[in-house]
Amino acid sequence: MRFVLNGLLIAGILITIGVLLYLRMSRRLPEQPEEGPVYTLEAMTAFVKETLHEMTSSNLIDFGLSEEEYRRRKNKRGELKKALRGCTSGDLRDKAYVKQMIADLLERRYTLDDDHLNRLLPFDDPQALTPQDQFDILLYLLRNNIV
Repeated sequence: MRFVLNGLLIAGILITIGVLLYLRMSRRLPEQPEEGPVYTLEAMTAFVKETLHEMTSSNLIDFGLSEEEYRRRKNKRGELKKALRGCTSGDLRDKAYVKQMIADLLERRYTLDDDHLNRLLPFDDPQALTPQDQFDILLYLLRNNIV
């Protein structure tokens, strides 16, 4: 009888310790990342800023590239840095280069397509667009001789 009581007491203590350890460790686990990217202007702006920062400040030696690939990426990074500096002072070629880089980033890594664009700006419902959005769309159409 005494052995059964001691066994139940030990089992109860071990179960309590296990539950406490589980509760403590479960709070330390990192939160699960969201599925896919978030399609808001703020999230996309943060993504572009973070990606451009990585592209201009990452250490290329850490990637273990061949000598030729290292030179190519170093030149491309230098060109991007120069364009980022130049586009703030009004150089149209630098602005076009940076815009193209951002468009490529959003298209390739952020999987930006027509359905996701309609979540961001309701192109399919013109009444839901703000007057500023409508003006920007018309200006874009006029500049590209679409209208």
